[in-house]
Amino acid sequence: MQFSSVSCASAGNCSAGGSYLGSSSLSKPFVVNEVNGTWHTAIEVPGMAALTTGSVFSEVVSLSCSSAGNCSAGGWYTDSSDHTQPFVVDEVNGTWHNAIKVPGITTLNQDGDAAINAMSCAPRAAATPSGSTPTALSTVSCSWSSEADCVGVSPQPVTASIMRVT
Repeated sequence: MQFSSVSCASAGNCSAGGSYLGSSSLSKPFVVNEVNGTWHTAIEVPGMAALTTGSVFSEVVSLSCSSAGNCSAGGWYTDSSDHTQPFVVDEVNGTWHNAIKVPGITTLNQDGDAAINAMSCAPRAAATPSGSTPTALSTVSCSWSSEADCVGVSPQPVTASIMRVT
């Protein structure tokens, strides 16, 4: 088990994510929550089985919480063509929802090497995910706010985009 990211919305209310080796020796992403000072059982990121058909590796790389029980996480997985694809997943009111492939990434990720590298959520404000192909982030769900600005910045090529999401 490898932890990649930890975020605490308040003392005793944290979430963490990373990867572990599953029974078939494949790397799988996990999340785990601390609620009121007690760590709960780690779980595989919900919905990853549907995304990772034929996949060998996947990992939560970054996780951020805007308030207790309201977090977003992102990472990557290899698809059946051995291309790296980014995913995002939200926790809303203490429940992790199904991970999704970043919408629109298939068109943008022609080299097959996209990932979410960082995500930061401000309390009841904005999430700032950044990865290899930020323009795909236009449909990222900012679950902890009715409306938020999401900004993605990519080191190669050097581009930035600002999108309004609801």
